Amino acid sequence: MILEAKVKEVLPVQSGDKKDGGKWSNQLIIVETFGQYPKTVALKLPEKLCNQFKVGMVKKFHYELSSREYNGKYYTDVNVWKFEGVTQEEHNQQQQTVNTPDDRIDTPPDGSTDLPF
Repeated sequence: MILEAKVKEVLPVQSGDKKDGGKWSNQLIIVETFGQYPKTVALKLPEKLCNQFKVGMVKKFHYELSSREYNGKYYTDVNVWKFEGVTQEEHNQQQQTVNTPDDRIDTPPDGSTDLPF
């Protein structure tokens, strides 16, 4: 799946020890989608993508969802596995598509604006 969004916040890298003795690290970034109703999403970056983002960057994030159970509750991660830069032209085109009014809300063909009730 792909998500185009603007980076709002970059959180510190988290790291720890694996059960097999190795090390792990990841980082969360907070992004905001575009459109009439923007959404805020926390994306989890693997070690190889850590420290590559700054606030204000607009990117296309390729991600997968994963959930796990712990003590009867489920937790879901949005795991980024790849990202791409977005050109200004692509961003503007996406914005125009999102902000285009819905044609179904136009005035009726006879031009009346009275409500039927």
